[in-house]
Amino acid sequence: MDITIDTTDSFSNTLPSTTLNKSSKDPLTSLEKRIPLSQEDRVRMYLPWKYSIIIKLQGKQILHQILRKKAQELWKVKENLPLIDLGADYYIAKLQNKDSMHSVLQNGPWFIFGHFLSCQRREPNFVASEAKQSFTAIWLRLPNLPTEFYDGFILQKIDNSIGRLLKIDACTSATLRGRYARLCVELPMDHPVAKFIYIEDHKQYIEYEGGKNTLHKCVGC
Repeated sequence: MDITIDTTDSFSNTLPSTTLNKSSKDPLTSLEKRIPLSQEDRVRMYLPWKYSIIIKLQGKQILHQILRKKAQELWKVKENLPLIDLGADYYIAKLQNKDSMHSVLQNGPWFIFGHFLSCQRREPNFVASEAKQSFTAIWLRLPNLPTEFYDGFILQKIDNSIGRLLKIDACTSATLRGRYARLCVELPMDHPVAKFIYIEDHKQYIEYEGGKNTLHKCVGC
């Protein structure tokens, strides 16, 4: 059985902070109005989107209904899949449960018509036109990893130093895969990807499934 890292934080931690930033403390002009939101408002507003995922097809535009159909086929989602256009080629897929969300995030990378479909967890107050950083889940390999490092805690440390660990492959966790360790991580796409890391004095190279261009061609998208 695969080892899965629970990527669903407590719901309260996913709500926007109620602390006002510096600019929001500035006095309003006579033409400006601000509507305060209570904690009850925030829970009611964000709870229906708890398992939603923000997606973007990199390098290609396709019709909304085709994207929805292809995503539903790829993800094998049986329930209804609302897909809402956020602008700037971003969409939010409203999944119905935690298992569906985990499946989409962990079982990629996904491709539609040969183009990479980036997937990230929903961000509160996400504005597509202002999006500067996108995260995606992708599988990576650690070739020729010394056997003593096939330890659950060590693998988590390794992967969390690269990105945010989502999942460890079943064969890796059972120490049945000798040629490489395989892990799923969440990475920011507009940051350069690491080619290697050091574990104590051991230099460990990293390979990204889908080829090196999978992430590199998405930098700055």
